[in-house]
Amino acid sequence: MMLWCPACDGGHSIRVPQWGFDGNYDSPTITGSLLSTGVDEQGKKVSCHCIITNGVIDYLADCSHKFAGQKIPLPELPDWLKEK
Repeated sequence: MMLWCPACDGGHSIRVPQWGFDGNYDSPTITGSLLSTGVDEQGKKVSCHCIITNGVIDYLADCSHKFAGQKIPLPELPDWLKEK
C-alpha cells in the first residue's frame, strides 16, 4: 500500500501485514505507527512519524515538518500515482 503524505509532499509505502490494516480503503486504520526518516537537500535529518485512524493522519510530535502534532484527513493519491 502507499499513502500520500502532504507534510512530506511524497508517498510513504506501507507493508501489509507488517502493519495491521482494517480493510477499509475509503477511511483506513493502520495499526502501528509509521516512521519515515531521511536526509534533506541540506544534509539535515528529517522524519515523519504518524498514526492513521479512520482515515485521519495523526502526525506525532517528533516529526520534523510543519504538521507535527496535527491531525489531517488522509488525502487521495495524486493521479500520477494511481494505477491506470
